[in-house]
Amino acid sequence: MAGFSSNDCSAINRTISTVSSKHSDQIDVVVQYELRRCETWISTNGYQKVCLQFPDDILSDAPVVAQYLRLNTAAGIFVLADTSYTR
Repeated sequence: MAGFSSNDCSAINRTISTVSSKHSDQIDVVVQYELRRCETWISTNGYQKVCLQFPDDILSDAPVVAQYLRLNTAAGIFVLADTSYTR
């Protein structure tokens, strides 16, 4: 199982950028992550809780993605803070 996840200490001590360098505005994020399609999928299936997980190099986009989905669906949107994979 050690190959599946990272060491506890490295996850706790990891730092990430809190500003997205890939997207200049929310419209870019909506297109990049197909958020309108996600919104439809969440609503059509009646999901009440949705958890998002991003690899470290794009984790800085998670707050914008989560906020969009919170505003546009009735689901509780959560972001996992433990990355178990990299791209």
